[in-house]
Amino acid sequence: MVRNLIPTCSKCGSLVSDHIEPEVEKEGLIKEGKYVDNVWVCNECLKYLGKGFAKDGISNSVDEALNRIANASN
Repeated sequence: MVRNLIPTCSKCGSLVSDHIEPEVEKEGLIKEGKYVDNVWVCNECLKYLGKGFAKDGISNSVDEALNRIANASN
């Protein structure tokens, strides 16, 4: 039931939040991330996406990555 209350990363499916208590972060059950344009993405996926965009010569800003994820999930 708790799982339905916590959002998931649109890329990897991990539980994600924009603020995590240190004790919870140590357990590794929830990842820290960002919510932009109705899409949650964990910071690990943002780093991965940013590196991929840089290789393609595309801007690797967080906003650019989130916009690409939002467009891909629609």
